[in-house]
Amino acid sequence: MDTRSFLIVLLAVCAAAGAFYVLIFPFLTGEAKAEKRHAQIVARGAGRRGENRLADAAARRKQVTDSLKELEQRNAEKNRINLKCASPRRALT
Repeated sequence: MDTRSFLIVLLAVCAAAGAFYVLIFPFLTGEAKAEKRHAQIVARGAGRRGENRLADAAARRKQVTDSLKELEQRNAEKNRINLKCASPRRALT
């Protein structure tokens, strides 16, 4: 066997080993399953967090609107003119 054919065989063996490592090795070690499971957990967590954020934001908005309505009612009661307390001294002329 000359050097040229030896290099070709060596290159073919290296290519086959590389293909094995990239394509088959992750399935044998469980890396593919672990990555898939990790992606599922991350996706579920992000979805729940997003739902919780929306619910929290809606609850905060409702609380703020209720507080503003309450303040508006208090101010309306304070600024209401009471006709019973109006001074009878002022007469229309």
